[in-house]
Amino acid sequence: MTGYPVHVRKTYEDFVEETCRQTGERYLEEGDIGQAWRYFRTIGEREPIRKALEKLPAADATDEILSMAIQENVHPARGFELLLELHGICRAITVYEHQFDVSVSARKRAAAMLVRRLYRDLVLAVRRDIQEREMRPARRDRPR
Repeated sequence: MTGYPVHVRKTYEDFVEETCRQTGERYLEEGDIGQAWRYFRTIGEREPIRKALEKLPAADATDEILSMAIQENVHPARGFELLLELHGICRAITVYEHQFDVSVSARKRAAAMLVRRLYRDLVLAVRRDIQEREMRPARRDRPR
């Protein structure tokens, strides 16, 4: 819009920004976070998407949403949490090692999530093993 007076450019830019915001909000109302992000990204607003991600159940997290949250740095901690819940520890570790280029505090939070998940899985596996052993009939020593 070069060549236009400053007030005309400002009016146009304000209109585009408000239109993007309203369109993004409508997509959020419909639950389409991925589509909403396209509009909020255009105007540089992350907060509405961050709030939507915090409410999003893991079952509804698509690869597009995970990528937006983690790689586009919209909400890396929540994205990692969704990834861990949805795809499990192996994929989460791979992402952490190779694709989790975020702040130190976000990396620490993700590492803490991994440790808690590993501990939980270990405790569950040990409990299950103990229960299975207790259910088995006792072995009687056979004379040789």
